[in-house]
Amino acid sequence: MLPGTVASVKAKVEVTELMGNEFFLYLIAGDKPFLARVDSRTSARPGQDIEVVFGMDEMHAFNPKTGQAITANKGEDTD
Repeated sequence: MLPGTVASVKAKVEVTELMGNEFFLYLIAGDKPFLARVDSRTSARPGQDIEVVFGMDEMHAFNPKTGQAITANKGEDTD
């Protein structure tokens, strides 16, 4: 993946949780829930449809069954 790559998805805000200087947004896209950590100045509110833009350089994904981080294969052999 190229540095600076972005991706976006449309999602519905289920819950917002103020965590000091940031908000956690509990979102759902289709049938897939996910969590976004955003600036506390967000205008996102529960029930609102939003477009979430991911800076893929800063993206972290976890296996929901094991909790382990999912990492990108940077061309290494996986055998």
